[in-house]
Amino acid sequence: MGWLGFALAAFVLSVFAQGVILRVTKLRNGMIAFVLAGLPLGLALMAVLLPAYPANPAWAGILLYAFLCELWMFVFSSTFSSVSANLLLHLRSQPMRRDEVDRLYDNREMIRRRINWLSYIQAVIETGGRLMPTDRGRQLTALFDALRAFFGHR
Repeated sequence: MGWLGFALAAFVLSVFAQGVILRVTKLRNGMIAFVLAGLPLGLALMAVLLPAYPANPAWAGILLYAFLCELWMFVFSSTFSSVSANLLLHLRSQPMRRDEVDRLYDNREMIRRRINWLSYIQAVIETGGRLMPTDRGRQLTALFDALRAFFGHR
């Protein structure tokens, strides 16, 4: 198998391993599951390609793997956070009346789900009826600020 085959195989194994992690553990964060699966496979890919191939094809395989992983994380996160995709998933399981859709996507309910998610990942806590960022939430904010600055979105 050449460098291209190794890169594609590592990516497919990463996606498969993400699914296994989500099914056999209590972890419910798909992005964390993918990183837990993809990081060791990426390191293994480097360990296979770098000594066995010249620099150009070895790095081409590693960068292809990184690109495919980034694309998967973008598609995965976009699909599950998209209202349209989420609605289609609901409609696939059962038809819904317009008032049921309105209730499902009520602004207050959507905000409540986001707050619950932030609490679940321990980015915020509620104290005395007020939401406050945790140290982890502040770290995430600093990371977001750094990424926005890097990409010129200030």
